[in-house]
Amino acid sequence: MECTKRIYHILVEKLRRRKRIALATECAPDGSVVKRLAEPGEAPGERACRENRMVWMREEGGALRLYEPYTRPARLILLGDGAATRELTALAAARGFAVTVADEAPGIAAYLPGARQTLCARYVAQALEEETDLSVTDVVWRETEQGAEVTVSLEWKGQPLTVTAAV
Repeated sequence: MECTKRIYHILVEKLRRRKRIALATECAPDGSVVKRLAEPGEAPGERACRENRMVWMREEGGALRLYEPYTRPARLILLGDGAATRELTALAAARGFAVTVADEAPGIAAYLPGARQTLCARYVAQALEEETDLSVTDVVWRETEQGAEVTVSLEWKGQPLTVTAAV
């Protein structure tokens, strides 16, 4: 079990650096199972990653080998909310992209099918970046009966401040 945990740990680390890698599972006729990472250039592993599907092979002597592709999804970052963003988000998510939408409204991801997250705090931080004694610690968007409000938590010269504005 420790060996399997180690292989998956290595797998995650390699995925951070590369987009695709294959895990090879070898099942011997005696029932033993060996897992290893496919070597770069190993044809069945490359094929599994290229086609994004498992590849089975039967070796001489009756052993079976399974190559499982592991890929890091391609990322797509869209700026602003509009008709094009809504169309692109749905299309890209359906094709396996990890979609991030940057918009002033952090809750917009809930309305965009496939959007994984929305960036909002960055807009506030950029708007206040010239204020050297002021730092943004949190930004919260909340829907209200009248529309929405944004609560910004700040720190000014070591003092916590909170500002809430209707949007």
